[in-house]
Amino acid sequence: MRQTDERKLEGDLDVAYREMAHDEEREIEAVERAESTIGDINDEAPQSL
Repeated sequence: MRQTDERKLEGDLDVAYREMAHDEEREIEAVERAESTIGDINDEAPQSL
């Protein structure tokens, strides 16, 4: 990939991440998923080493 293509891709990613960060509904869903994953891990039985 040429350097100009890489810069365009990086710029596009920056814009996409900014847009995602401003999407409150999406952020709430992401936090809920992350918290439920942590809950799943806490519910697992401890394993002996």
